[in-house]
Amino acid sequence: MAAFAENRQVVYDFRIMSNLGTTSGSLPEGWLGAFLGLTVLAIGGCGSGGDETVACRTKAPTHTEGVYGCVTQSNDVGNPPPPTSALPEFSVEIFPSEPPPTPGDGLVPWAQTSSDSQGYYEIGLSPGDYWICTAFRRCLELAVPAGRCLAVDYDFGVGPGWSPR
Repeated sequence: MAAFAENRQVVYDFRIMSNLGTTSGSLPEGWLGAFLGLTVLAIGGCGSGGDETVACRTKAPTHTEGVYGCVTQSNDVGNPPPPTSALPEFSVEIFPSEPPPTPGDGLVPWAQTSSDSQGYYEIGLSPGDYWICTAFRRCLELAVPAGRCLAVDYDFGVGPGWSPR
């Protein structure tokens, strides 16, 4: 008994409309999957395709009092804009009072750290009022309550900079 394979060709018709006009045509079977796969890659991008800051945002602080957060960089240029990404080795400084806006003035921070490879930073602080700043003195006043660690993120972009969670 012999088996016979049916030789058939499946053709998908398509029509694309845009402001440049309408295009139509046919694609043989197999091209549809490849076309859709490439379309998803083009829209979603390569690599993880997700938010690169998820690892940082899921970290829990090791101090019971102080400040911690994620340092990111964003860019609104492009169509679509590139995703927000972690910013490692970013200096975070703490001052007991509002520092002047001149980073080269020789004023030494009361405490400082740098973000890790995932953009995470953490500084243990006693309860009280402080100013959290970047090395170029973009600052935010914060009050650390007793028994609590505050989450304050920084985005190096066109936005507000520091933002409490």
